[in-house]
Amino acid sequence: MLIYSQVYDDEAMRDLRVMLESDPADVRADFDALPPDADEQTRIRMAERYAVGLAHDLTTYPWLQDPLAHHRGRPQMTWEAVAESVAALYNPAQLDVIARAHVIALATIAAG
Repeated sequence: MLIYSQVYDDEAMRDLRVMLESDPADVRADFDALPPDADEQTRIRMAERYAVGLAHDLTTYPWLQDPLAHHRGRPQMTWEAVAESVAALYNPAQLDVIARAHVIALATIAAG
């Protein structure tokens, strides 16, 4: 959250806090415990679980699909800061799950 507070405005930070507080504890715990070498099936199952909350957040907070709408400072700096923080915070399997969950969440929203 500290990193995000440097790049997002107050409204976005309020939304991010609500999102974090509403994350199902079991999904968050399983995601946090995902080892870097998690197998394909584990990644798929985790992405499917993670995508449920992500689809909800993307629907509830449409600005997430245009995060620069709530940035502070230069857009390039915002993207670089977020990309660096995500790369530093998550292992390769978690990054893969996030990418897969994003695709699933967008497909779920489109199917409406």
